[in-house]
Amino acid sequence: MTRQSSYQRGFVSNPIRTRHGIAFKIRYRVRTAAGGWKQRSETLYNVTGKKAAREVLDRRIGDSTSTKLEANDLTLRDFVESYWASSLDRKGLKASTSEPYDSALKRHILPIFGDYRIRDVAPMHIETFTQAKSQDGLSARTVRNLLLVLQGIFSLAVDNDLIVKSPIRKSRKPVYRRREKPIWSPTQVLAIIQAAPESYRAFFCCAGLTGLRPWGTTGSAMEAY
Repeated sequence: MTRQSSYQRGFVSNPIRTRHGIAFKIRYRVRTAAGGWKQRSETLYNVTGKKAAREVLDRRIGDSTSTKLEANDLTLRDFVESYWASSLDRKGLKASTSEPYDSALKRHILPIFGDYRIRDVAPMHIETFTQAKSQDGLSARTVRNLLLVLQGIFSLAVDNDLIVKSPIRKSRKPVYRRREKPIWSPTQVLAIIQAAPESYRAFFCCAGLTGLRPWGTTGSAMEAY
């Protein structure tokens, strides 16, 4: 696929008669922060003719190419795919850690916030999201973990000057109390080993004597996914 050239002439319409007088429509493209193109259009009044409208258009094109990429239309999905995901890769996260993040994004976050412009997400949206997930039956711990993922995304957006302040507030996070995991007595461990099928008995004996935990129960903040 060939990359679209940044050169553009834009478009100037013929004179348009309106209730406010003669006008001209102009169209031109600007780069977005995600690297794509966005078309802009304006209706110009009080210009002396098509040549004057073309001069205005040329100035708009010059301004758009001399300034930094605009981030006004960067959606949360674009930001996650273009920037946040790569930031996780730079941290060298293990698959067992990054996979829960992906699951949280695909199942809960992007279906709600994916098409929002990242600068438009407000604290009230986060509050509505938190309440909805709680009403859906998710535990306080799971909802809190979802907010931690969102907090990481918006913190990176703040670091890159895309937004001034994160919409995540500490008071939004549900409180959960960590429960102590039950500890089996030696008698109970022995009973489990004796009840295990003979072909698996060595495995149960090893797990019981060493305290090994199965994969996925490491106590990670994202283990709910």
